[in-house]
Amino acid sequence: MPNSFRLGSEKVILVFLGKQGTGKGTYAQMLEKDFGIKQVSIGDLLREEIAKGTALGKQIEEIVSAGNLVPDELTVEILDANLEKFETKEGMVFDGFPRTLEQCNMLDEILEKRNLKVDLVMHFVADEKILVKRLTTRWTCSKCKKIYNTLTNPPKKAGVCDLDRAKLFQREDDKEEAIKKRFGLYEQEIKPILECYKGKVIEVEASEPPIPIYKKVLKILKK
Repeated sequence: MPNSFRLGSEKVILVFLGKQGTGKGTYAQMLEKDFGIKQVSIGDLLREEIAKGTALGKQIEEIVSAGNLVPDELTVEILDANLEKFETKEGMVFDGFPRTLEQCNMLDEILEKRNLKVDLVMHFVADEKILVKRLTTRWTCSKCKKIYNTLTNPPKKAGVCDLDRAKLFQREDDKEEAIKKRFGLYEQEIKPILECYKGKVIEVEASEPPIPIYKKVLKILKK
């Protein structure tokens, strides 16, 4: 990231990486709200496909429910088909993507077709015990898919969505066994990705509450 970069006045392509629960999605949302840098959440795109009930969506649902990662080809196919709606003059922040070295290379190809490139990668890290506690208290609306946390962002009425009164449920990938399995997969895959972006990676300690961490993010981007 060049020292002359001015947050909110120049197009920027960011990648936020980290284990589940590090808050990378939260900080991506904050950047979108404050500066118009569009959040590209692969998880949201995959869940949208699942909600459509397509054959591809059902295939993805089976993979995710088992605590596994969606294959690179499927992930990139969905991303490439939807990327246009995220392209703005402010830029984009890829939330939790790429997750494999192959995805890293595929993302570079997708961006290159659009005369873009990744400018900066933030790798959010936190103690695993803290992350497990955060994740096992997450509940999702069965209708609108809004995510709640019984510790930090509980619904007004236990077990019921504030927006549409639909029942909340805990996703299979938010249960401890699935979380630890995904953590193991993450550890295997992250090293080559960080090497792929060598020279562009900044590690961000993410054990604190969201606001102090977001301030760290802004400080990095405003350098």
